[in-house]
Amino acid sequence: DVHDYMSEVTVDILLETAMGSNRTGENKEGFDYAMAVMKMCDILHSRQIKIHLRMDPIFNMTKTKKEQERLLGIIHGLTRKVVKQKKELFEKNLAEGKLPSPSLSEIIGKEEESSATTKVEEPAVISQGSMLRDDLDAIDENDIGEKRRLAFLDL
Repeated sequence: DVHDYMSEVTVDILLETAMGSNRTGENKEGFDYAMAVMKMCDILHSRQIKIHLRMDPIFNMTKTKKEQERLLGIIHGLTRKVVKQKKELFEKNLAEGKLPSPSLSEIIGKEEESSATTKVEEPAVISQGSMLRDDLDAIDENDIGEKRRLAFLDL
């Protein structure tokens, strides 16, 4: 079943893009996280379907409650681990005198400067009465392999 492996890849991509964590694929944390999310969905669905599980006092006495707590530990554990790593890296860089990643205002300022000096030809395609344009229209010569945006967690 490809779904499980695609879920793992999705988690790894989210960790890299949204949280700025470089994943090497050595450990199976992404897979465990994805499986925990899917099993949590199953628990939530069963609580909606089975009336006796809707009531917390009864649900708290079931094995499913313990499973839910274990799965939440996996889900929150990975998030806490990534945030902790980012915090430690930031504090280490700050102690060494390295400047942290540029602020959003600095990034916006650089983009405005580069867009002011770079003349971009407008796209010739007109779709539904308006011209479409995005940040990929401004083509730089040295843009291969270069990250253009900060991860959400770095902002």
